[in-house]
Amino acid sequence: MIDCNHTLGWPQPVEPLFGDVPSGLVRAYRQSCYPVLAADPAIELRPGQPCPAMDQWLVEKGRHFGAVVTAHNPYSIPQSADWNATANASLAAFIQARGWEFVDAEGRSTDPLQSWPVEASFLVLVPSLIEAVLLANSFRQHAFVWAQVGQPVQLKSGHYGGDLKG
Repeated sequence: MIDCNHTLGWPQPVEPLFGDVPSGLVRAYRQSCYPVLAADPAIELRPGQPCPAMDQWLVEKGRHFGAVVTAHNPYSIPQSADWNATANASLAAFIQARGWEFVDAEGRSTDPLQSWPVEASFLVLVPSLIEAVLLANSFRQHAFVWAQVGQPVQLKSGHYGGDLKG
């Protein structure tokens, strides 16, 4: 088992862990796009919007849902590129240890000023929403993107799995 707290030297959150995520962060997450790079061309996931291309991709994989998760910038506290790369490598190892299939994805700000760097991420074919919440929470993420066949793409809380409002 990976002990994220000791191995990576996690930053301490500014916000309470189970409190409300600041509305400005939720807006930024919602306005971002999340390309899944395994598809050619990449499939762009956008919270609140249906994504028939992702539905088709998931069905072809024999799955019904997946979660886009990163280990970059825990609790949206900026970290160095080296720290983020190490954290994401730990996330990949954590996913592999569970035998879950995953592919490269990204989190991209749609802010024209690109004030937030692209975050390397993974689309993980988790066995359940609960597992996705535990994964995001283990890597100290306020939120993750949830794709489920036949449903609009959703932004979920990394703390409790409900729809992230803000």
